Amino acid sequence: DVNDQVKANDLLVQISAVEQQAGANTVQAQLNAAKAQAVAAQNTYIRYESLVKKQYISKQEFDRALSERNAANAQVAALQAQVIQANQQTAYTQIRAPFDGIISDRFIEPGQSISNGQPLVSIFNPENLRIEVQVPQTTAELLRANPVALVELTDGTAINVKELIVFPSADGESHSVKVRIPLPKNAAVLKPGQVAKVIFDVPASKALVYIPKSAVWQRGELSAVYVVTDKNI
Repeated sequence: DVNDQVKANDLLVQISAVEQQAGANTVQAQLNAAKAQAVAAQNTYIRYESLVKKQYISKQEFDRALSERNAANAQVAALQAQVIQANQQTAYTQIRAPFDGIISDRFIEPGQSISNGQPLVSIFNPENLRIEVQVPQTTAELLRANPVALVELTDGTAINVKELIVFPSADGESHSVKVRIPLPKNAAVLKPGQVAKVIFDVPASKALVYIPKSAVWQRGELSAVYVVTDKNI
């Protein structure tokens, strides 16, 4: 449930596996029968191999025994593959934790029917969190040369990050570049979905326009200014 701590490979959800297990048992029974037939065919082949050397049986009978042995072995191999597939289908009914973490949400209840693609639980690792932001291409080039950042949380906590992952390509629509900021292990203050401010140490552009603070129009988090243009345009 929510807030439960789990280890990697812990069972999180068990889906009813009656049909899958029945299919696996059926294929396993077929494999056992095929193995018995393969043993019998192998024994017949060995016996015929001795007899054909003494010319007690024809070469045709020996070839038939060889063919039946090979067919029996092929049947065993085919059923072994089916057993692996059937057991994998059964394993899919057990949803296990992919890593150590904390359950952040549960979207199902016991006895509920589920469908393909439906989320079951949400889990996060407090020691492996990250922030992803979009930056202009010019800024991305500067960050590749100086991959550091300062992350400020709403409670005033400041976290220095000395490693950034700058993606190699830009987005085709926004022409911006994604930057991933791996966060250090600090479960006490970091939680998924927190609001954070990321500050990059890059030189300021020289093409700056300065305006008085009184000219800035503020509505909530939106800052803007009016631009006076030619009325005839």
